[in-house]
Amino acid sequence: MPRAHRPRRLAVAATALAGALAFSACEGGGDPTLSAPPTSPTTTAPPSATTSSAPLTTVTSSSPGYVPVKPAYPSDAKEQTRAGAEAFIRYYFAALNYSWMKPDALILIDLGDETCNSCKSLSATAQELVAKNEKYTSLPARVTGIEYALGDDVNMRFVVDILQFKSERVSSAGDVVGVDREKTLKRIVGVKWGVDRWRINLIGAG
Repeated sequence: MPRAHRPRRLAVAATALAGALAFSACEGGGDPTLSAPPTSPTTTAPPSATTSSAPLTTVTSSSPGYVPVKPAYPSDAKEQTRAGAEAFIRYYFAALNYSWMKPDALILIDLGDETCNSCKSLSATAQELVAKNEKYTSLPARVTGIEYALGDDVNMRFVVDILQFKSERVSSAGDVVGVDREKTLKRIVGVKWGVDRWRINLIGAG
């Protein structure tokens, strides 16, 4: 009988990333009239010009001795420009990967605005992993494309394509306690400039 309960536990923990990113586009408290530009209904990969995401493509190992490397905050992300906002979004998802693989409960805390519920959920997962001494054994996700939608010098919106990999969540004993299934996600990601840095203030359905 105990064996029958194990699949149920896996099902509950599955697709954690997609679930945390599934909030509606209005959850960030932004202008409800903001929306993504028309996009193709297909789910093919975006143009190669927007597929570069160096901090995310370097973390792929799941060997027993592998130690995730904390991503460096890119200098471009410190600029109050469109390129700076894009660099920050890429950094955020690199930090997310690190926070779930290490795990690290602190790295995401100051990257999201108070109004971003998705950010709070993703950070809460990292904190839960630390508390339970669990981790993800391989890269949870990778940004495959970013397209500017609209905005100004303070608030910007981007259409972000994300590839969620099949990734196992394991206990300290090495037992699999959850599995995220591979899938493609499209999200509207909003950033807001404040004081001297960007912060995520929206992750909504694309």
